[in-house]
Amino acid sequence: MDPRAPDPDFESMLRRIGGWIPALTAGGAAVAFLLGRAGFAWALLLGGAAAWLGYHTHCQLADHAVARRRVRHLWLKVLLRYGLILLLLYVMIRFSLFNAAGFLIGLAAPAAAVLMEGCVYVIRHLRGN
Repeated sequence: MDPRAPDPDFESMLRRIGGWIPALTAGGAAVAFLLGRAGFAWALLLGGAAAWLGYHTHCQLADHAVARRRVRHLWLKVLLRYGLILLLLYVMIRFSLFNAAGFLIGLAAPAAAVLMEGCVYVIRHLRGN
């Protein structure tokens, strides 16, 4: 089966979701810093960074599976990502270096980014764009 040409609207949506992740993470960390929760904010930033890297890894994985695009060292990226997350969670819980709740909330940034992109899509549809 021949790979299909990518849809420009879909590609731009994926880029916007990739932009929402650091924006939401930075916004949440800024609020946590302003509320005096520096440990939570640093853990949120760390979780958001891991989520952003994971989002791009999963986009590459989908490109490889669907469009048959070649991605270098894809399986190594996936294994290192999940290994790093498990190691960080273990260290956080065992030694209480970071706030594990902040890290897990940071890992949820892609879900929030998809919801934000969904809101943008609905607003554009209602406006007729």
